[in-house]
Parts: sequence; C-alpha cells; structure tokens
Amino acid sequence: MNHENPRESNMIHQDEKKLFSINLDSVQKVDLKRLMREFEHTLIEWALQKSGGKQGAAAKVLSIPRTTLQSKLVKERKNGSTPN
Repeated sequence: MNHENPRESNMIHQDEKKLFSINLDSVQKVDLKRLMREFEHTLIEWALQKSGGKQGAAAKVLSIPRTTLQSKLVKERKNGSTPN
C-alpha cells in the first residue's frame, strides 16, 4: 500500500525535473540511447559520491534495488565507464 503524500510526491517530482537541463535549440538529431546512458552514469556517480561509495545507500538514493545498481556497475565496468 502506498502511503505517499501526494503534495510531497509532487514536490519531489518537480525537484527531479530540475536535475538537468539540455538545450536542443540548434540540434537536428540526438542519440537517445547514448544520452540516457550518460545521464544514468552521472546519476550513479552522484549517488555513490553522496553515499560515500556505499552501494546499498546509493541504491536507496536512486530508489532502485542494490542488485540492480550492482548489475549497472558491472555493465559500466565492461563498457569502460566506471564511476569514481
């Protein structure tokens, strides 16, 4: 059962919208997959830094299971883009 306060939830979502900005005025085409990978990488780096490198805490910050974060980190290592 979800006991989330709708007003608080809306405020959180508004704050999340402010996490990044992108100027596409002069862009004709984007590589969505690349942009999404870069954004995810940036968020993972931020969460790990915020949590002092603790994966469990970083996963909580990102609202994902720890195992999901770990699999994303393994995938990043294989692709050569390991967060600090």
